[in-house]
Amino acid sequence: MLMPTSATPRTAKSANEAAAAYAAFLAAIAARDFERICELATDRLRTSLRGIRTCAEFPALFGMWCESYPKVATSAPVHCDDSIAIFDIEGNVDGTRVRARVLLQRVDGRWRIDKEQFRASREPVETGRNEPRM
Repeated sequence: MLMPTSATPRTAKSANEAAAAYAAFLAAIAARDFERICELATDRLRTSLRGIRTCAEFPALFGMWCESYPKVATSAPVHCDDSIAIFDIEGNVDGTRVRARVLLQRVDGRWRIDKEQFRASREPVETGRNEPRM
């Protein structure tokens, strides 16, 4: 298990830049902007995403994938250096708390999303909505 990074100015700047890259990734997902999502991904993730795009059911699958992401998420750095950043992310998708560990890599000076590991919790989250949940 990695411990939180020390708060040196260099690593704090890297962590802020990596967090901003992941926020841009979430914004691209919310906008369903496939090309922007690919721009923000490493070659490995981009290749995987583009492979799925050839599937006949891609529009429906992509829509479901986008809906599985929180619109707003909080992040806490677990580890960050000049080339790798690992964050714990927490958000809410339709009243269910969603947690993820996200790995970003710095490629050619830019932070890219490489891997995400999601875990959904059965804990209800107050959404402010009045309609009953099914």
